[in-house]
Amino acid sequence: MTTAEFIQSNRTADVHQLALAASRYAGIDMPYALTQIEAWQRARTKLPLWAATEGIVFPQSLPMEQCSSQVAAEYKARVWQGLPHSQEPETTMTDLTAGFGVDATMLGRCFSQLTLVEQNTELCSLARNNLPLLGIKAANIINTTCEAEIHTLPHQNLIFIDPARRDSNGRKTVLLSDCSPDITMLQDTLLERADYVMAKLSPMLDVTSVVRSLSHIIAIHIVSVGGECKEIIAIMSRKYESEPMLYCVNLPAATDGQHPAADENTDIFSLPLAELSGRESSLSATTTHLSDHLSFLPNHDNASDSPVCYLYEPNASVMKAGVFAQIAIRYGIHQLHPNSHLYVSDTYIDRFPGRKFILTDICSLGKTDQKRLQQLGKANIAVRNFPLSVVQLRQRLHLSDGGSTYIFATTLAPDNKKVLLICRKPH
Repeated sequence: MTTAEFIQSNRTADVHQLALAASRYAGIDMPYALTQIEAWQRARTKLPLWAATEGIVFPQSLPMEQCSSQVAAEYKARVWQGLPHSQEPETTMTDLTAGFGVDATMLGRCFSQLTLVEQNTELCSLARNNLPLLGIKAANIINTTCEAEIHTLPHQNLIFIDPARRDSNGRKTVLLSDCSPDITMLQDTLLERADYVMAKLSPMLDVTSVVRSLSHIIAIHIVSVGGECKEIIAIMSRKYESEPMLYCVNLPAATDGQHPAADENTDIFSLPLAELSGRESSLSATTTHLSDHLSFLPNHDNASDSPVCYLYEPNASVMKAGVFAQIAIRYGIHQLHPNSHLYVSDTYIDRFPGRKFILTDICSLGKTDQKRLQQLGKANIAVRNFPLSVVQLRQRLHLSDGGSTYIFATTLAPDNKKVLLICRKPH
């Protein structure tokens, strides 16, 4: 059996068990095989196209960890396609920090000429092997650094850059100036060399710090995948100036090789970036008394079968942006507390960017309510502005995870009352 055959026949096997049995497989390049098997298993959900394409060779774990997911890379291609740009017969793009090449592969489909710049020799070799298999036939792959290439780079329609967020010792960094390359120092050159610059940034960054650090921003996209904030994308241009916009995006995650359509179940909330400067100014005006919406719960004991109150939880990108007052005003809904970031409404808003629930009951942490909730056996629990953690609350209520009941432990205005909101999905 060859190493390639071993990899193919053991793709779904337990990697740790294979490692323990390595001595049984003479002639197999076991370190390489284990790397490929483990990476393929991760790619099934993160990079379904790569996992489904025969002949793909994967890198070590760190590049796999750092690369964009396929759905996030596809979103970047949609962003590019939505930007105003000239309809030239020949369009050019350069990825100055290509890594494993996921973003370059998806974005590159939109261009007639694609260049990848990568300082890691192994990753360049992988790109030469993988890109033709993924439909990119004529990419120019340059094994050098971003800083060495940028000053001789011909003018591009798009430059993509993803600064490494680790220092020379491998420790994670967050600040733009601590990343490599430092795009705060390179941005003037980048903007000279391209119509547009698209920068993938750490999800830990504050949006206002990005606006302060970078110039000629026309859009910032906060991108979450499957409810987890993954990256911030900054779009810059001197050629196509426009009112800077903020987009809070939640993309559906792939599950076990099943890749969702690029625009399927995508939540997007957009607003001018200028509105961020006053994002808390009208916060108190959006706060409500929950009792104003609970006509169907006269005793908080016997919930009606026809509820008229809906609970809304913003997606991770909206939470990251901190646009809590703006989202309340946009959708005509009310916050339960300025620090809880949960909203209620008497009407159902299907396009709300986040999770939507029907509020069916409200409980305290008193013994009577605790005993009643214990009968559920299991529930999905979340805490917002509450003194107990999910683990502590689950232990107190003796509830396992799962089921169709959702419990939000939170604090209400105006008296800071601690309550448990019992909900179910509307569909």
